[in-house]
Amino acid sequence: MTAHMPGAKRVAWRLPVAALAALVLTVSAAAEEPPPGPPVPELSTQDREAVAELLADFAKAMLAGAVEDFRSILSPNLSETRRDTILDNMGSEFKNFRYEEYRLSFDDKVLTSLTENGAVRLESVPAEYRYVSTSVGVGATAAEGKNAYSFVLAEVGGRWYVADSDLFSQTTPVTPGTLFSTIFFVVAILAVTVFFWGWMLLDCSMRYRSWKYSLAVLLTPPLGPLYYFFAIWLRTPADEIGE
Repeated sequence: MTAHMPGAKRVAWRLPVAALAALVLTVSAAAEEPPPGPPVPELSTQDREAVAELLADFAKAMLAGAVEDFRSILSPNLSETRRDTILDNMGSEFKNFRYEEYRLSFDDKVLTSLTENGAVRLESVPAEYRYVSTSVGVGATAAEGKNAYSFVLAEVGGRWYVADSDLFSQTTPVTPGTLFSTIFFVVAILAVTVFFWGWMLLDCSMRYRSWKYSLAVLLTPPLGPLYYFFAIWLRTPADEIGE
């Protein structure tokens, strides 16, 4: 006769429950684990020196304010459309601002990672600069600033180039305010010029009563009206008008 064991049944149904609970916990932990990030590139000492030199050339181009200097810095693998967009943005930047100081720092604090295309991304590269606003219609004002930019670098033929940067999208293209100032300035200059031109033409027609002189002033702006102003209007008394 077999002895009755009341605890045996409890152990029998607890084992599958415990195994199921362990499986659920394992699956949940695996689901909560973040996906592995991109591998961190290991730049050699030579590569780091080359990257530092590239960023120094970038800073020199910003100081020079020359768009053409960026052609030798940008990656040759860039599309013509993207290259032209970058150069147009920088050209607009240099029309609005002149940089007197510009520094980019590349040290161990700058984070590096690999992109999907195998390029190297530099995160939060510190930038310090001093600039003067040169916008039309706006007085020259100097200011200093600090920022941090990311750069995407590509190695082509054993040389490092800039493939992209958020700096290119943070430049200052012509804004509506700047455009309005430019239009107002141009219109004001044109208005003054037309007024002066008409004034000299009217004075000439009243002073000499001859269409030849008036025609000369009419057809030779701005030299004709200027010559008439200095050579005749300033030297001839007003009471001689009409003689």
